[in-house]
Amino acid sequence: MRPVILWVIRGAAVQVLLFRIDLDARASVPVVEEVLPGIEQLQLQFLEEGQYKNADKVKDWSAVSAVQLWVLVRSECPEQALKSLHPDLPALTLADVSLPQDEGRFRRKIYRRVFARRNLP
Repeated sequence: MRPVILWVIRGAAVQVLLFRIDLDARASVPVVEEVLPGIEQLQLQFLEEGQYKNADKVKDWSAVSAVQLWVLVRSECPEQALKSLHPDLPALTLADVSLPQDEGRFRRKIYRRVFARRNLP
């Protein structure tokens, strides 16, 4: 298994992208590549002792039995008409992060999945 770092960056005013850095020890320099456009936010929480926790709160990584993943995807092009159609959109919540709406300019969707850890001792 090779270590890989994922992160979301904002490019131009309307562009958000998910990138990864491959930290393969055999390579002379880390490889940076775009994974997917339109990823605005990525959050993870880990199930330890029956409670989902952020990574900085996990005490025993061997006790983690599942990972909960949230991905906020947004359209690549703004749509000015969305604000007039939906003037009072609520804030979005991913894990324990609350994000304000973006003034209704982009279509956004949250995907959430839970992945169980297998082969537990």
